[in-house]
Amino acid sequence: MGRLFFMPSIRSTSPRIPLLYAPHRHNIGMNSITARTPRSSLSGLLPALIACALATAAAGLLLRVFDLSNVVALFLFTVVLVALHWGKLAGAAAALVGVVSFDFFFVPPVYSFHLSDVQYLFTFALTVAVALVTGRSADQAREARLRVEGERLRHALLAAVSHDLKTPLTAVRGLAETMESPDNAHADVARAIRQQADALHRQVSNLLDMARMQEHGVRLRLEWQPFSEVVESALAGAVGLGQRQVRIDLQAGLPLVELDACLFERVLINLLDNAAKYTLPNATIDIGARVIGNALLVHVQDDGPGLPHGIAPDTLFQPFTRGVRESAIGGTGLGLALCRRIVEAHGGEMHVGSCLPSGARFEMRLPLRCPPSVEAERSP
Repeated sequence: MGRLFFMPSIRSTSPRIPLLYAPHRHNIGMNSITARTPRSSLSGLLPALIACALATAAAGLLLRVFDLSNVVALFLFTVVLVALHWGKLAGAAAALVGVVSFDFFFVPPVYSFHLSDVQYLFTFALTVAVALVTGRSADQAREARLRVEGERLRHALLAAVSHDLKTPLTAVRGLAETMESPDNAHADVARAIRQQADALHRQVSNLLDMARMQEHGVRLRLEWQPFSEVVESALAGAVGLGQRQVRIDLQAGLPLVELDACLFERVLINLLDNAAKYTLPNATIDIGARVIGNALLVHVQDDGPGLPHGIAPDTLFQPFTRGVRESAIGGTGLGLALCRRIVEAHGGEMHVGSCLPSGARFEMRLPLRCPPSVEAERSP
């Protein structure tokens, strides 16, 4: 009721603001998809009966040309079709009605349920088994298709909303930055607005990138890079670290690495942002890299509370999964999923584990390739 009284007050005080009244419904996208799900319960029984009746009539005509053993295939084909279109329950009903019709009308003695040959019992059992297996497979394929459609709809919606948010966010950040002059009495407020706008801009960018990668895959612009420069660029782009100490431990003489520098900077920035969210203001964050065999092992480690209890570590890399639900910590649960997607696109692996006595450690293993040889310039 509070919102119903609040809307007219906005309308009266600010008549130029366009208001959109919408019903309070959650998961409207998934509800619309679920509404289109083929119902495999009682609604499929009538088509199953009709299909069996048609198959029985067709079998009576085919018996004039084919043997009885060949006509069984017609009932089996009918059962498969019903199970594929209307699910496991309708397929089982079609198998039962088909078996009864075949036994009553065609198996000697006809017009009786007495079997003169017990081999037909195997035929009946096989028909029912085919119906159940086919119906189950069809239900699983239908559920998988609905999940894919739901993910596609969700990413399309998020991409559209995120794209519309980027322009006003850029304007808000620019205005706040101009108000951060030392002469302004509200410089601290403007700085806080800019920092929050930057945090929201990163979340919007994660949404757009995940939607883009979900639809088109990860497009890499591979170049040979000194890994130390990638780390330096990531530290320069990271915000929200505050007073946290970042320690860099890179093995001396690291070889050039072939990677997309912009995307891998996003990986390190997201990991730094994740560490800043879940650690104390005086925490320490370590970034390290060393060569092990033919791979570059990169890690980002903090001394915070570590991984949440009761959650498998790999589930943290799933989209829209957060370690702490319903918390005051901001985020959409896409940062880690985006990181693993980028690392795997480089042919690498990414894992997370707990540290002793406390903290979390993210490890990335990137394959090393031989850099191209640089010919020495010939002196004139």
